[in-house]
Amino acid sequence: MVGARGECLALSELALKESHVAPRRAVGVSPSSTWQRRRLSRASRAKREKPDDFVLATGRTVTVKSFVDGAAAALGFDLEWEGDGAATRGIDRRSGKTVVAVSPEFYRPAEVNMLIGDPTKAKRVLGWEAETSLEELIQMMAKSDFDRVKSGSLRF
Repeated sequence: MVGARGECLALSELALKESHVAPRRAVGVSPSSTWQRRRLSRASRAKREKPDDFVLATGRTVTVKSFVDGAAAALGFDLEWEGDGAATRGIDRRSGKTVVAVSPEFYRPAEVNMLIGDPTKAKRVLGWEAETSLEELIQMMAKSDFDRVKSGSLRF
């Protein structure tokens, strides 16, 4: 995985720097959402006289720490967490190396503890549902970033 400033979660080479790991975030996959938006836009126009707003979201959240656990596992790491706050570290049990470190430089000035979208209306009115599970998405993202780093298409 690649951090916000280009840090690479490459097998035992660099540590990923992360902000707070406790906040919960809504996670979804955009390719299916993009396709769904186009499809729903056409269907909605055909059935409805008046435009309306819909939230396309999974309705699920995951802590940043759980997301990192899933991404690390997809890349062959087995993380053990130590410390609290800015001293939190994710250590690979196999190598003993720190592969994730919390860094205050990535703290948000106004951290929100929970971000989540409510897709109830889109499901009820349009029959929309997310097609990719959270676990599948985490694996896809981690492997995609790793493949980009490995191929050299992602440069620091």
